Amino acid sequence: MSETIYTAGAVIAGRYEIEEFLAAGGMQEVYVATDRVLKRRVALKTPKNDSASKRFEGSAVLSSRISHPFVAKTYDYLVDEDRAHLLEELVPGENLEVALEKHMPTPDPHIIAQCLHQLAKALRASHAVEVVHRDLKPSNIVVDSSRAELSFKITDFGIAKLTEEEFERANKTESTILNSSTMFGALPYMSPEVIDNPRKAGTASDVWALGAIIYRMLAGEAPFGEGLRAIPKIVSGEPPQKPEPLPHLTQFKQLSTEIWEIIKDCFELDVSKRQTAATIVDRASTLCYSVHPRMVGKITNYPAAASGSFGFIVADGVEYFFHRDSFFSPSVKEGQRVYFSAHPGTPKNRAHPITALIDGS
Repeated sequence: MSETIYTAGAVIAGRYEIEEFLAAGGMQEVYVATDRVLKRRVALKTPKNDSASKRFEGSAVLSSRISHPFVAKTYDYLVDEDRAHLLEELVPGENLEVALEKHMPTPDPHIIAQCLHQLAKALRASHAVEVVHRDLKPSNIVVDSSRAELSFKITDFGIAKLTEEEFERANKTESTILNSSTMFGALPYMSPEVIDNPRKAGTASDVWALGAIIYRMLAGEAPFGEGLRAIPKIVSGEPPQKPEPLPHLTQFKQLSTEIWEIIKDCFELDVSKRQTAATIVDRASTLCYSVHPRMVGKITNYPAAASGSFGFIVADGVEYFFHRDSFFSPSVKEGQRVYFSAHPGTPKNRAHPITALIDGS
């Protein structure tokens, strides 16, 4: 890894002690730090470019307006030795990009519906206080798995203005777009109006990005493709194709269709006609999805004698029965690690719904 701004043990403003480097984006570095006064761990963010400090401060002020369980809290903003710092809630877990790529490539529709509902609530709260994210994408969403119930939290509201400036600098030529990791990574989730002019980013742009994120979870790919090839499709006004995730699993078909009916209206080209975050919350509240606690287990028995219609999962030494139709995956194999909810049953408790995990994750 290239040299970072801080190393472990550094103390910021006599209060925040750096524990470790956490991540880096196109515009900032993120560290885990300990607040010596309040005795808690926090996420400390600082811009890579010192000249961005004023914008960093302005965005921090905006993000502090938002108080919502599905938004990472902004704790503090300070300048130490001419460098700006944003202190934010340290959410346990990993970002959605990592979760989809390395751990759970095909989340079942119950997880997706929960994500849609929670993120829409977060955007409704931010838009109500006139705060626009501008760079909503899977890497800016943390999947909090510290409890049995999943929770999705939006981060990086605090760099909204920095994002806008980065987009404006990059939105010149093909080469500048390719050289901007922020711009290039955001393209699959970027609305037509932002591609046209980054200063046009508004609440409707966040709604478009939300639809693109949920589409990716549902279809396994971005709605308009990746990189520069996505741009003509995004600005064309043609909606993406309806995803058909595992159509043979009829138990999930209705919920998948209902999710699609909500997110397809996120891709309305006319900003004035695009639905709002508040509308999505209302529509998502009618979805029938499970938030029952989940656990990790392993398929230990999938008898071929039964034509592969049922099997058993073991978690923490307890065996659970499952039917093939409850397992949201293209195939079933013994030894497969899974993420599932358990329900009372006789003679064994039943697992439903079940999602495949990547082995070793």
